[in-house]
Amino acid sequence: MKRGRNATAWILLLVLAFPLVMFFFLYYFTEQNFDSVPFQYDLVENGDTVYHRMPDGILFTDLEGNQFLSEDLAGNLVFVDFFTVREDSQKLTTVLHGNLERTYRNVLWERDPAIRFLSVSTGDDPEELRAHAEALGAVSPGWRMVTVSQEDLYRMGEAFQIPAFGRRKAGDPAFTSQTVTYLDKSGRVRNYYTGTDLQEERKIQEDIVTLFRLEYPDDLAAMREDKGGFFKALQGK
Repeated sequence: MKRGRNATAWILLLVLAFPLVMFFFLYYFTEQNFDSVPFQYDLVENGDTVYHRMPDGILFTDLEGNQFLSEDLAGNLVFVDFFTVREDSQKLTTVLHGNLERTYRNVLWERDPAIRFLSVSTGDDPEELRAHAEALGAVSPGWRMVTVSQEDLYRMGEAFQIPAFGRRKAGDPAFTSQTVTYLDKSGRVRNYYTGTDLQEERKIQEDIVTLFRLEYPDDLAAMREDKGGFFKALQGK
């Protein structure tokens, strides 16, 4: 009888101790990662950290013929995609921009949040882009469709490490990349998404809120008081 009680006590002790043992194991022997929007970077030979980032001096031209530099985007959280409206890529572009459009329309642009969508044509004429942009509503300061020189286009692709650019060179036919690149207010790459994937669309929306709060902590109180601030997904929360 006594032996049975001892066995029961040992079993009970093991049951109670197991969660504690697992906690210490996970805490001390697994990697801790609390940043849901990590930096994307390479380590160079001397050990310095070099972040993928928007190159300086990229000259963009929007559908109205207005020109601006990549430096003018500083201070904003920017989503960048590369696309063409040409027939052989039209289906992919429709899915990519359809997903981005839902995120774009979830932003309350009248509150002028520091967020920008930048869709960079890989080789279309401005006339070819206008109908596509107007159908999406991408004709506001919040979402701009732009053209760049082939040199600047491939500078961006190389700087961002976009896989589609690795298979091409300047002067090749226009194409659509499924990759959407998320830049912080300093122009550094914070994340990549497969823009044609619906699950990734949800991740984009989550990361908008996360990084906005990290980059603009002074606005956090105002966002809470405003029950979601600039983003419809947070309304009423």
